Amino acid sequence: EMQQDFPVGLIYRDCQGSAWTEGADAWLKEAGETEVENRFGESQLLRYFPYYLLLNSTLAVTAALAAAGFDSEENLMSRVRDALAELRTTAKQTRCLDYVLDSPTWNCKGNFFCYLHDRNENTIVDPAVIYFDFSNPFYKEKA
Repeated sequence: EMQQDFPVGLIYRDCQGSAWTEGADAWLKEAGETEVENRFGESQLLRYFPYYLLLNSTLAVTAALAAAGFDSEENLMSRVRDALAELRTTAKQTRCLDYVLDSPTWNCKGNFFCYLHDRNENTIVDPAVIYFDFSNPFYKEKA
């Protein structure tokens, strides 16, 4: 969503599909969709959410805004982190936000290395093997 040529909101859709956690069960039941196939456990959620939503989308926009001179990347990253920390104070489920804000590393998909090694992530037996530890830009050591 854009206002005056700036992004103000986001509807995230991954072209690889969708998956549901147990937190969606009540909503799915209300929607009459209790037999959904794609279920994510916590480890899957924590692997894919930071990569797709934050690294691929949010941090790319942050870097682009910094490159365009709107603010320093450090200040923009701080604003994103502060917004996520504020969201955590009101969220019903915080496990993903806890991971995003408090984990020293995230799992990151190695698209470049996948390409270099001529791997197709859709046909390899275990797509998790193309992920690596990425230093969490939001992590702050506790004093």
